[in-house]
Amino acid sequence: MTTVYVFGAGASRPEGAPLISDFIEKAYEKLGKDSSEKIVSIWKFLCDYFGKDPKNSKEAGENYPTIDEIVTIVDYAISNNINLSSYHTLSKLMEVKKGLVNLISSTITQSIVSNDIHKKFIRELKKKKGPIYLVSLNYDTLLDEAITGCYKNPKGRVINYGFNSVITSNPRFNLFKIHGSLNWSLCPFCQNIRVYNKPIAHRLYEEYDICGTCSNSYSEPVMITPTLLKSYNIQRLNNVWLAASEALAQAHRIVFIGYSLALSDYPIVNLIKNAISQKNILREIVIVGVRSDREQLGKRYCKIFSKNITIAFDDSGFTGQTHWDTQLPRDIIR
Repeated sequence: MTTVYVFGAGASRPEGAPLISDFIEKAYEKLGKDSSEKIVSIWKFLCDYFGKDPKNSKEAGENYPTIDEIVTIVDYAISNNINLSSYHTLSKLMEVKKGLVNLISSTITQSIVSNDIHKKFIRELKKKKGPIYLVSLNYDTLLDEAITGCYKNPKGRVINYGFNSVITSNPRFNLFKIHGSLNWSLCPFCQNIRVYNKPIAHRLYEEYDICGTCSNSYSEPVMITPTLLKSYNIQRLNNVWLAASEALAQAHRIVFIGYSLALSDYPIVNLIKNAISQKNILREIVIVGVRSDREQLGKRYCKIFSKNITIAFDDSGFTGQTHWDTQLPRDIIR
């Protein structure tokens, strides 16, 4: 039985990563006093646009909208050629967008305090036979580092990211990060994606490294930012989506870890629904969350997926467990 694991933001929460709901508060806690030009420009934009100048992280979280709302406002203005003020013209907003990417990358990187849970999860998966399929909506590098850390002296690549739109059995670990990753950089000229062994997204939009394909020295982050106006126009990232679709099409069981299947994530819903319809072999879904989210998540998943699919809930949260391969949780929603 083939299992595909889908990781949402809730999976990284126990390791310290922020959620959308508290991202601005965490960003101000980590970067409120940061003196770098890009970060300072973001706090100035938020202060000017919303007319509020918070003095601490709690005030920032209470007085500013969530990070996805902020990015959506900027994206909408850019896509419609609208100035948000006499100061925040279209050209300024392009720089604000880069600054937001920097803020997101830096906040995630500085917030993560451990990787014990993901390492435990990957160690257990590595014991199993056959290829392993992971689909992640997270930018962080927790899974990447956990996988590479399992191999002391690897011969060749240990992760297939799906850049060539295929799934593999060698490497066994197929990790499809469909919203991009903090350790990827994009050459805008040849569309080559380079992978690094640490987060570097907040250091890009400048000369960082030489592209091995075309020798260009300008790099951009590979991140589909949290916005209602998501744009998927990076060809090799589209290949990652194709590979994720192929993996999901083979799934008899999908385990959703820390993922709410939010209404704004309709591209993800379409990806999953289209994939599972190809072979129509999906039989079980496991939702991994906390007890307080059980009713809301259960209703949401039941609305999205066919009545022929068993939906179970694991309310223990993500602790690195992998036993769903052999047994469903006792709490059967449908």
